[in-house]
Amino acid sequence: MSMLDPDTARDLAARLGAANDAARPLQVPSGTEAAVCLDIMRRQQLGIVKYGTTVADNPLPLRDWLQHAYEETLDQAVYLRRAIEQIDRELGAA
Repeated sequence: MSMLDPDTARDLAARLGAANDAARPLQVPSGTEAAVCLDIMRRQQLGIVKYGTTVADNPLPLRDWLQHAYEETLDQAVYLRRAIEQIDRELGAA
């Protein structure tokens, strides 16, 4: 699992605009949260390379965004069910 190095953390803080917010300094993620932040940044870069744009700049209609999310949710249900079945098989074999 990758952690945010200090330079990356400062860059992230600057991008979020938190570097100038003295009233509420940014708490830099660590551990699992940092790994999720890195995953999101990597996914964004992958999407930019694949689609040539960011989600924020993509002009898809809302209905299309909802359809994409729905299909990804169905995929997630399949992955979860498969993992549950594997755990059940492994526990049953013990």
